[in-house]
Amino acid sequence: TDLLYICDMLGKYCINFNMISLTKSSISLALNTFEHNFDQTILKHLSVNYVVTTINNVSVVSVVGQGLSNTVGIASKLFSCIANNNINIEMISQSVPQTNITFAVKDQFLNTTLNSIHDLLFIENF
Repeated sequence: TDLLYICDMLGKYCINFNMISLTKSSISLALNTFEHNFDQTILKHLSVNYVVTTINNVSVVSVVGQGLSNTVGIASKLFSCIANNNINIEMISQSVPQTNITFAVKDQFLNTTLNSIHDLLFIENF
């Protein structure tokens, strides 16, 4: 499958990733900022079959909990509270059992993002 091919390619170059989003024709990866091995060679290999987008200086945030799958509108409320702080979400992923929502924001917005999530979940009594 495509995912196995991509993971094999990343493994060949010893690339660790924190988050991956894959469509039939594109790949988005969140890599550690210290990944110096991610160079033009792997981009060239992956670009043969996919449109590869790279975004630098992002932090990955996960909201985890059993109640996520049963709480109507949780993603909407979560992303709205982030957008209300003029923060753009660069990438989104949700696990199959829907116990976590993972997304990436620019590093400079990490603290504001975490504070707004805290306020939503704990102060506003979501």
